[in-house]
Amino acid sequence: MWRRVSLRNYRSIEKADVVLAPFTVLVGANGSGKSNFADALLLATEISFDAEAAIKRRGGIASIRRWGIPDSEETSVTIRGAGSNADLGLEFAEQSFSLLPSPDSGWRFGSERMVRRVDGTELPLQRGDFNALAPTASISLFARQLGLVSYPYYPSHRLQLDLSKMRAPHLVSSSTELEEDGSNVAGVLRRLKAEGGAAFEGVLLAMRRLVPELVDLSVSEAGQFLFVEFVQRQSGGDARFGIREMSDGALRALGIIVAARTMPAGRCLIIEEPEVSVHPAAAAVLYEVLKEASERGSILVTTHSPEFLDAAHDEEILVCRYRDGLTRVGPLANAQREVVNEGLFSLSELIRSEPLRIEGEPPDVVGAPGTES
Repeated sequence: MWRRVSLRNYRSIEKADVVLAPFTVLVGANGSGKSNFADALLLATEISFDAEAAIKRRGGIASIRRWGIPDSEETSVTIRGAGSNADLGLEFAEQSFSLLPSPDSGWRFGSERMVRRVDGTELPLQRGDFNALAPTASISLFARQLGLVSYPYYPSHRLQLDLSKMRAPHLVSSSTELEEDGSNVAGVLRRLKAEGGAAFEGVLLAMRRLVPELVDLSVSEAGQFLFVEFVQRQSGGDARFGIREMSDGALRALGIIVAARTMPAGRCLIIEEPEVSVHPAAAAVLYEVLKEASERGSILVTTHSPEFLDAAHDEEILVCRYRDGLTRVGPLANAQREVVNEGLFSLSELIRSEPLRIEGEPPDVVGAPGTES
């Protein structure tokens, strides 16, 4: 699981060094840099598979590096924590890398380090340990090929639900985990239902709290395709509604709940604005589902939802601020935390009355240049 993240010169973030809870809620104004923080964590996973593709997908090295810094300054990401395999006595302690522009390849690794902890002993891997390593090749790829590690140290997955793909027929498959766009939701639900365990029951119970008339979630097969149907209680008996007939909010909630219930142990799941299209009363349900999932891995949520903030605990909150052209990320200011803990304001009331601050920041001066409004 993630435990600490350090960033330098990543997009709008000059520097950040924060401790993450198993369940972390990142809150900040539009344009404050929340997505940049989340993207750095995704890059750490993607760079372990295909570094060149990961950089290209983001628009090249210039789109990743903080604007205006000298070529000699590195863009770096360091993740520390524990994603353990108890059977092997193996614990992943650190993944770090830095990137620099290069006239030859466009960019190159400045440094890279991965640390395993086996039975309490730290075993580092560094770029210098591998001869003739290409400047844009990650040591993680070679470490997996050599059998030193079997998967990225901190595997992350961003949920970006595409409701049109969720509504489309899905080819028959034995899906075990929801794709990031939710396109295989029918296959995942069918597998969960066939297994008859707590996972499907958990999905159904959570959805019933959001759709009280819901009786069952059914998966039908026609030829090579699967279809999800909502079985709902009506005055004349139960009725089936195809997934195409369901509201965006119900469908989005279903995707989030299924993703949380099927998240593998040790995975880091990132969800930006889970409240989109969902009724405000559903925020507490989604919080509970995601909170439970964080017992198996790590959850990072970005949100603007007052209801979601009120469900969260203050120690789970990270504040993202954009001031003077730079993004800062840190824990909620102690003074504001005390106001919430003493019951003077809820977090949602506080955020309506003044900007949330990072611990160590002075209060905003109304009308001062460079402050959020």
